[in-house]
Amino acid sequence: MSADSKTEKPGRSGSAKRQREATRAAILQSVGRIVSEEGADALTIDEVARSAAMSKGGVLHHFPSKEALLLAAIRHDLDLFDEMVAHLEQSDPGMPGAYTRAYLRVCVKSFERTHDEGLAFLHQFRSIPSTVELVREYKARWQQRVEEDGLDAAVAHLVRYAGDGVWLAAISGEHKPASFETMVVRLLDLAGAGGGQCSVIQER
Repeated sequence: MSADSKTEKPGRSGSAKRQREATRAAILQSVGRIVSEEGADALTIDEVARSAAMSKGGVLHHFPSKEALLLAAIRHDLDLFDEMVAHLEQSDPGMPGAYTRAYLRVCVKSFERTHDEGLAFLHQFRSIPSTVELVREYKARWQQRVEEDGLDAAVAHLVRYAGDGVWLAAISGEHKPASFETMVVRLLDLAGAGGGQCSVIQER
């Protein structure tokens, strides 16, 4: 084998990996589009293939079952949540409670991306043990991060639970009450934001 052919392999391998990742991303985007536009009940492998402009076999090559597809979709959303929290945490002053405040702010932003099928989609996940276990793993990690955030543990968990409630209200299609921003400001203050750090949502 020539030296040239040896140096070509990493490039071809990298290109193939990028293509696989792009294809998987397109499939997962189709999952979100189907749920938001057609409802959770419309989420089938056939419908995902149609939406992604792929064959059913192409979808199954990347996700061999609906359960595998759902597991990947929720992992993608949980990772996105983590990325958003990390971004806001980095922009917060170096003081106790940065992670807890970022967690709350991302939950608050759920109201910007809600849709009526949110709960139906959530219930699909809850019916599959592997996805329930995955969510538990992420929740355990978030709980540990909050506990290590330098705040009083009771206060930190109160803010985290409040954030979870805000997220649930958002995906349930509730309207924000008139006092919503005041409520969030007070929660941020409770989490150590202080008088100069009371913006409800820091821009990304």
